[in-house]
Amino acid sequence: MRAHVQSAPATFRFCTLSLSREGDRLLIEHLDLFRASYWDEVRRRPLVTDCIVVLPDHLHAIWSSAGSVKYTAGRWSRIKAGFTRRLKSRTGVRESPWMPGVLQHRIRSLPDLEAHRRLIWTNPVRHNLVPRPEDWLVTSLHRDLREGRVDDAWMVALGAGPAEEPRPG
Repeated sequence: MRAHVQSAPATFRFCTLSLSREGDRLLIEHLDLFRASYWDEVRRRPLVTDCIVVLPDHLHAIWSSAGSVKYTAGRWSRIKAGFTRRLKSRTGVRESPWMPGVLQHRIRSLPDLEAHRRLIWTNPVRHNLVPRPEDWLVTSLHRDLREGRVDDAWMVALGAGPAEEPRPG
């Protein structure tokens, strides 16, 4: 895999957020609401989304910024609150669909970063949602393939050929 080199030292944080009901499909069924909440936060407090995948009932992301990714839990809390507020307005749901908190840790090395990127890229396959990573629509893998961040040998090792147009997830 080709390393994504940044010009300044960066801190990377791997985060997992889950809905409280396993198997729920709210994140995919209301993806527009999640995206709106996500980008509201990113616009207010810029950061780099190094890698992300959104699955029906949870998501994984790696955030980076020069220096540090400050207040990660607070940022995710605002994203979750925005999604919940929009979901309540649309569906009338009364409670937050989210599990409390955010599972997160700091990425400590380039091999650790590469391992977490692969985890994110392959997560839809691990959950039997699609046969190949590039078949899942809601992932940064497509951007990463376009930008040359994914080694072709890694994709071939997965049984995936050159990236094709993804099928709806």
